[in-house]
Amino acid sequence: MGPSDDRPEAGQKHFNSLAEFEASPENKKDGPYSKGYEIKTDEATDKKMEAAAAASVKSDYMVLDKSCIDVASDALKAGGKDPGYSGNSFFGIQNHYLTPIPNVRFNNIMMRNYGGTVLWLTIPAPAKKEKVGTVTAEPLSKPKFIPNDKPTQ
Repeated sequence: MGPSDDRPEAGQKHFNSLAEFEASPENKKDGPYSKGYEIKTDEATDKKMEAAAAASVKSDYMVLDKSCIDVASDALKAGGKDPGYSGNSFFGIQNHYLTPIPNVRFNNIMMRNYGGTVLWLTIPAPAKKEKVGTVTAEPLSKPKFIPNDKPTQ
């Protein structure tokens, strides 16, 4: 818990494209990340989300409560998107929470913000030293069923 001096430049990087991020030293150090999810928004929503992410990244790091996935969730909340809630209902009482497990929350973000585009980053075999490129999968359609949502008639 507390401030991280491992990444004092946090929040100061901007990438103009997924390919630029994929080739960046940050991705090589922290990843490489293999998947992303792009959600189209308007410029006003983008600004709200950027401000929320910038504020979130300045808070103290806590592995179970305020990690990098929380920066993404805070930005999504500010933009009126689902931040990746997990949940269940017990005797009709809804229980929504944000799991601290990044991969689970990332999957929830994709599932609950349908209509975005899954972005696959190329990860080379260990013997290779260069990446080949970026592949974009087709946009996701609304799932027929989301756990804990009321069924449609």
